[in-house]
Amino acid sequence: MEGAPSTHILKPAAAWSHSAHNEAVVVTLAHAAGLTDRAVWVEDVQGTAVLVAERYDREVCHGGITRLHQEDMCQATGLRSVDKYHIGWPSERMARLLRQFTDSPTVEIEKLLRQLAFRVVVGDEDGHGKNYSVLLNSGKVTLSPMYDSLCTLIYPELSGRMAARVGAQVSLAKVDRAALVDEAKAMGIPQREAETCLGELSSTLRTAIDALGPRLTEGWPSERVIGVIQARLDRLDSGEPLGRVSEESGQQSSTFDEATLCRGSSPSQR
Repeated sequence: MEGAPSTHILKPAAAWSHSAHNEAVVVTLAHAAGLTDRAVWVEDVQGTAVLVAERYDREVCHGGITRLHQEDMCQATGLRSVDKYHIGWPSERMARLLRQFTDSPTVEIEKLLRQLAFRVVVGDEDGHGKNYSVLLNSGKVTLSPMYDSLCTLIYPELSGRMAARVGAQVSLAKVDRAALVDEAKAMGIPQREAETCLGELSSTLRTAIDALGPRLTEGWPSERVIGVIQARLDRLDSGEPLGRVSEESGQQSSTFDEATLCRGSSPSQR
């Protein structure tokens, strides 16, 4: 109000059914995996489910609210926002920026790999250049916590085409453990460390899924999201492609934003 910094973002479920609950489950899993420290939950506002997300670019201290400087990867790499789906492989622009400007590039690039792998495993096709960011705080550049992620695979109207390639793969159906390891190696992460990272992510997510409470899972078909993620974890561990051929057959190749606009909602919610 009157220029005061906000502390939360409100995202009503609009174009995509149960999107608020979907994102609440996925970001809660990201929290359990150590990819964000910010809470999310769903509120009912006059019959509409609304996701409430704590902002990662705010710091509350001694009763005051401070804005933290953040730039999404399009801004940080000099790419126009309209070109966010052309960010390229995560091992290119994004990893190069972290290598050049962060104090601990090995740590920050591993965070990038973990966020990328998480999006792949939960079936989120929309990991474009504006859904990864960096924070500048006290003169230090770090990768921002995870944000804006949901399981897009439960919406059959979407293509399943990832916003950024992973290794040689472009679709959520065909991407596999080998593609993630290849992407990690292109980031400069040794194969053994990449395998350890994927193993830890799988183990952590399985435990976190079992711990999901009724406040997050009841009142909507949460079993669809949970089932997709569990199946993809099984395939990740076995080395198979994470999806099925049927998940990409007969679908249009539009981006998430284009599909959202066709449904009459603003993609700015993502």
